[in-house]
Amino acid sequence: MRFGGVELKLSLVAYTKDIERMIAAAILTTCTNRTAAQLYDKLEGETERVERLVSGIPLTHGSVLEHNRIVWLAEATSQEILELILKYRFFEATQLREGLWLLSANLRTIVEYIENEKQGRLRQQLLDTLEKIAPILWRRLTHGN
Repeated sequence: MRFGGVELKLSLVAYTKDIERMIAAAILTTCTNRTAAQLYDKLEGETERVERLVSGIPLTHGSVLEHNRIVWLAEATSQEILELILKYRFFEATQLREGLWLLSANLRTIVEYIENEKQGRLRQQLLDTLEKIAPILWRRLTHGN
């Protein structure tokens, strides 16, 4: 994407393991007395149940999308990063050296960005990240399922 007139380039570094199972556990905490850790453990191997839960939650119900972290190396100018974090305040950035940043966010922030920005390279790179780490959410955002 051309963000601030310069192309920002992302490379995925790290992310919360089993991120969609984490979302499913967060969803279930609203309707049971079990702890999130108990629910997370219970959902291990229950792919269909996780898919049903994650597919059914409104994407505007952001609190269940907050319990995770995705980290990228970002090739960008200071101006580009500044514009991004001012517009989407829950992206976090640390400069490693001139033109290289450690950028992180949670799924709530990524979903908000994708829903608000209808085109661009950064949007596509975030969708590519979701396709890899959260395919159920990726399908919902790209195919409306």
